[in-house]
Amino acid sequence: MDWKIYYEDGTTFSDSDGKPEEAPARGVQIIMQAEPHLGREILRATDFYIRKNEQWFAVDHFGLFDYLSNPGLKTVKFGRYIPNDEYARVLADAVADPDFPPKSAWGKKETR
Repeated sequence: MDWKIYYEDGTTFSDSDGKPEEAPARGVQIIMQAEPHLGREILRATDFYIRKNEQWFAVDHFGLFDYLSNPGLKTVKFGRYIPNDEYARVLADAVADPDFPPKSAWGKKETR
């Protein structure tokens, strides 16, 4: 599996389910993607997630505007704040997901 999106209601959408642009756009909590140097990369706790060069990125408002200002097809997903206990459940499910290799390091794009 290359990537999976985890939503506030506990559902997921991955590359096995369809293309990035087919995934629901709202309520994103975490995007997990395979990453050879890290095992798995966990993108979380941000307002916007974009798809660029076959990778997901977590971006702020400026990153979103910068991305949208360039030509071409765009894929944007929107985060949503939820209560801490609900978020903890989604995060625990994502971290324990057997579809990805174990985490071996933290990347500079990840929040801990």
